[in-house]
Amino acid sequence: MIWTSTLSTKPSAADALAEASEQARRALGSAKADVAFLFVSGYPVSDLGEAGATARTRTGARHLIGC
Repeated sequence: MIWTSTLSTKPSAADALAEASEQARRALGSAKADVAFLFVSGYPVSDLGEAGATARTRTGARHLIGC
């Protein structure tokens, strides 16, 4: 099993998601993620509308679990 975890402290939710997703993709190399776990805090709810869909697209994960 291959796994990775990432963290971003970017002030913008969109930038944080982009950074963490890129870190994950780099760490996995050519492996494809079956599932991604996304935990978000510290950002206004209004900034998170498409976070789930964006995370799946950026990570390439087949499934996404988060809160």
